[in-house]
Amino acid sequence: SIGARPSNMRLPNASSVVLRASVIVLHSPLTTLAALLLSASPTLPSLALPSSSTAVLSSGVIPYDPFLQANATAEHQAFLATKPHVTFHVPNSRMDLYFWGFGQAIPKYEFLRENIDATERTYQTLISGHGDQPIVHGSWTHRMRFADGMAITSQVCDFDMHGRAMTFRDLWDALRGVGLFMAEGEGRFEEVHFEVDHEQRGRIGFGTVKYERLRGVQVSQ
Repeated sequence: SIGARPSNMRLPNASSVVLRASVIVLHSPLTTLAALLLSASPTLPSLALPSSSTAVLSSGVIPYDPFLQANATAEHQAFLATKPHVTFHVPNSRMDLYFWGFGQAIPKYEFLRENIDATERTYQTLISGHGDQPIVHGSWTHRMRFADGMAITSQVCDFDMHGRAMTFRDLWDALRGVGLFMAEGEGRFEEVHFEVDHEQRGRIGFGTVKYERLRGVQVSQ
């Protein structure tokens, strides 16, 4: 099954991965996302989405904001009481994700665009040889804003304060795991809270995916 942990799994050397470009038409988003993210060496897409998909105004990684990190930590502590959670193993990794605290629905194509853009930006760090470096300030946030005034925000924070930092390789696995969980694992596109559990290092982080209306927020292109 898609969430099964392989017994003879081998991780790739990120520095040896060759970047390939292609155009992916998301007329079958579940199959396309799996083809993109299941591989340990994903093809980075130039998306051609249906005309009904809302236009993107901006997309990028938000500069570190201690308020965002503190707010995420507080929400994480509050949502711990809402378990039981849903467990999902990220293919081609040593990582499990625990999902709970599901919220409002997120438009399917908009989520796919945001998740793939976030995953691609993280992958660029891997192929530049920095996959083993910890995420800066223990927090990483990606946001995509749309022409209808809505935005999708994916945020991941680590447990560095407890000696369990997340690397960019961990971040990449977590982001693609969220995409696969929504599209292939559960088939539900909703706001969600999650924890990141590494096979060898234990629980190393947590995160959220939110869909909300925002004003006046800048992102780096």
